[in-house]
Amino acid sequence: MEIHEFIFVDLRDQLAGTFEPLSSWEEAITFAGDLGEGFQSDGGRFAVASWEFQGIHVGPFMEIGGTGEPVSFCGITVLDNETERCYRSVDWTPVLAQIGVAVHGRPLHAEIING
Repeated sequence: MEIHEFIFVDLRDQLAGTFEPLSSWEEAITFAGDLGEGFQSDGGRFAVASWEFQGIHVGPFMEIGGTGEPVSFCGITVLDNETERCYRSVDWTPVLAQIGVAVHGRPLHAEIING
């Protein structure tokens, strides 16, 4: 599976039920730039992709029920081909503001996937 396909499937599976696309998942998740050699490092061990999601808040998110508010947020996913781990980082602060939550601080949350 290509890196962008893996990330697309991972994001769709993780976001579904909490955030939904306005029309289709294919239009809701976009990648910044080309996922070619420019995103490889350390001899191909790591692959990095920057992405953006646009959709609607429909279900529980940080203990907040679906609001129906439109959301847009960015993240970075790093794939480690040696350990087969995937790391995703999203700055959730803008999302909280978009769904009407007053935020004091920065709840940056990194996740380890498949590990």
